[in-house]
Amino acid sequence: MKLIERPRLLGEIASSALHVLLCAPAGYGKTVLLEQVQRLGMASSYVTAQPQTTLLQLLSAAPAREGSRAPLCLIDDAHLLAPETVAALVRHPAAEVRFVLALKHFNYARVLSLWQQRRLVIWNATDLAFTAEELTALDSGIHVADTAQRTLGWPAMVVMERTPMAALNAYFDELIEDLSLSSATN
Repeated sequence: MKLIERPRLLGEIASSALHVLLCAPAGYGKTVLLEQVQRLGMASSYVTAQPQTTLLQLLSAAPAREGSRAPLCLIDDAHLLAPETVAALVRHPAAEVRFVLALKHFNYARVLSLWQQRRLVIWNATDLAFTAEELTALDSGIHVADTAQRTLGWPAMVVMERTPMAALNAYFDELIEDLSLSSATN
């Protein structure tokens, strides 16, 4: 499957004056989107977070502001950071440096209140899902409505659906079984 440029999302990141949180499960294209932002030269820095990454390390990775636009710092796997580090990043003035954080959830102190105050943008799985136009761009032979319904626009599921040997129902059955087993052991 060819890589799909996401001009809608790229444009929104480029035009936003706020921090952006990309919150969705694995396979929704968060890392691919960050890589596209980096490749297009829109970002000043790109960091893949580790559990031991500190706020100071992240702030030092972001270059100083030059000109009228705050630099853009991309942070992948931000869910691995300490919760207080994520909260401090989104409280940091976006006028100095704008952060785009890719994470699997946004259950952090103050994040929702900052979002309600319109001090940051949160994109969830629905926002990151492929649109009908993006699905059409994949292949003119694709059944867009059926594919969108079966995969909910989830990019990784679209890839799986288009693979001849894949079976989405079997995948979901195994996923539910794995989740049931892991919750039973905890």
